[in-house]
Amino acid sequence: LDEPFLGLDPIDIKDLKKIILDLQRSGKTIFLNSHILSEVENLCDYLGVIHQGKCLASGKKEDLLNGVRLEDFFYQLIKGGKNE
Repeated sequence: LDEPFLGLDPIDIKDLKKIILDLQRSGKTIFLNSHILSEVENLCDYLGVIHQGKCLASGKKEDLLNGVRLEDFFYQLIKGGKNE
């Protein structure tokens, strides 16, 4: 799914999340690409961060994030702590 929440209203977003989670619970693998990191963090068990065509990090969510929010992990990974 490429940016599946883009352009959806809140009702459709909630319905789509339910569909994704139901598929996940049934054992299906879903590839989800999104810039809405909060949704990625809430829905995904395994993460990959791709930047400028390179995979900078991948692994189980809990192993990668280690208690940090995905937004903060992503920012640190891409910006290297620079506040620009």
